[in-house]
Amino acid sequence: MTPSCLTLRESGLPDIQAEPRFAYMAPKGTPDEVVQRMSREIAAVLREPETQKRLQTAYFDPVGSTPEALQKFMAEELRRWKPVIERAGLKPDN
Repeated sequence: MTPSCLTLRESGLPDIQAEPRFAYMAPKGTPDEVVQRMSREIAAVLREPETQKRLQTAYFDPVGSTPEALQKFMAEELRRWKPVIERAGLKPDN
């Protein structure tokens, strides 16, 4: 089996679970009032029954959040994935 075909468990990372997420982000420096309005509008659309139905049909579980909650989630994910990132030797692009 080639390394790219190994599961996380087979790669020595049995406690890591991956779950896909989608998030909207604004460029750094976007005024907070714009970010907050985008968040409110997107959350409102995600609460619409038709949107819920269409996304659930595609196996998505639509959940609106706040910018602060997303930031917290991303920080937790970075901590959780740090061993994988380091083991793979990944570096961010500047």
